[in-house]
Amino acid sequence: MRATLETKLAPWTGIAFVVFAAAGFLTTPGDFLDDPESLADLYEDELGLFLGGAQMFALAGVCLLWFSSTVAAAIVANGAGDRLAGIARAGGTAATVLLLGGAAIMAVGAPIAHEEGQISADNASALFNAGAALAFGAMPVGAGVLVAATSLASLRGGSFLPPSLEWAGLV
Repeated sequence: MRATLETKLAPWTGIAFVVFAAAGFLTTPGDFLDDPESLADLYEDELGLFLGGAQMFALAGVCLLWFSSTVAAAIVANGAGDRLAGIARAGGTAATVLLLGGAAIMAVGAPIAHEEGQISADNASALFNAGAALAFGAMPVGAGVLVAATSLASLRGGSFLPPSLEWAGLV
């Protein structure tokens, strides 16, 4: 059986997700629960960084969706069952939605501040912190579901992960 280009490139989408997500985290200015006045200043001054970070997160989301579908297909192909494949796919989808939603909420304040010349400290704080809570706090829960389902599927008999990774995914 010949491996298709899609099959050969599929694992790289997981690596691309990590690279794009890291670029998004590093590009997006500000920190969770920063002083509201400093967040308002960031929104007014750093339009490019906020939009660039959101674009990196968007690319990361596409890669994560592709990767989670690839993992789900591998779970089914290795005989570990449709249920765990569905759970893995759902975890990847949830993580993607939370990442994209959080990034969009965080980034939306920058064009508002740029267009109007200012944004209130309360609005800046609410947008940034709500987005950060979704993208950085809730998204890992979805990713954890993907990892746990994959580990369980491999332990259940698929054996497509090394034994050390099977158990590490459950911890």
